[in-house]
Parts: sequence; C-alpha cells; structure tokens
Amino acid sequence: MPEKLPDLKELMEKMDNTALKEFLKETNILGDEMSKKLMINITQQNSPLPIGQLSSRGFHNELSAMMRLHGLQRYGMLSSNMKEQNNGKVERVFSATDMGRRAYR
Repeated sequence: MPEKLPDLKELMEKMDNTALKEFLKETNILGDEMSKKLMINITQQNSPLPIGQLSSRGFHNELSAMMRLHGLQRYGMLSSNMKEQNNGKVERVFSATDMGRRAYR
C-alpha cells in the first residue's frame, strides 16, 4: 500500500508568511518547465549530462540550465561528479538519482 501523502494545504496553512514564501520559492524548482526538460532528458535517455553538452541537448541558456542542475542536485534529484571526457577535458557530469528517476519517468 502506498504511503499517505502529507496534506500540503495543512502544512502550508501552518507556516508564517515568510516561511510560506520561502517554501514556494524553493519548491518551485522541482516542477517548472526547465527542470522537467532537464530531468526527462537525463532519465529517459538514461544518460548522464556533462555540462559541455547542454547546448547540444537543446539547453541554449547554459547558465540558467547549470543553475537549475545544481538546484535539482540540492533536492536529491541529481548527483554529480567530475569526469574526464573523450577530449581529455574534465567536467562536471550530472546523473539522476533513484528518487529523480522515480519522480520524472
């Protein structure tokens, strides 16, 4: 039997104004279009995403995409490590965590 989801309305009603605004700001990253596109790109291809491949995978605003990847990592959707690429360069590579795969597949 699946776990009962917490009642978000109740949770948010208990927050003061500052906490509610911070909660909405912080959790917005999990469901916006760029996050979905990044996560789907990584999970459906089951392929880690090197920073150097952002534009070739359709993410032309690379700075925004990099910031989003780090935000998704902060919430446990992605992990990253430094990896040497075929061209000899070392760059950060993002991979989906188990939770990230469950959430975006």
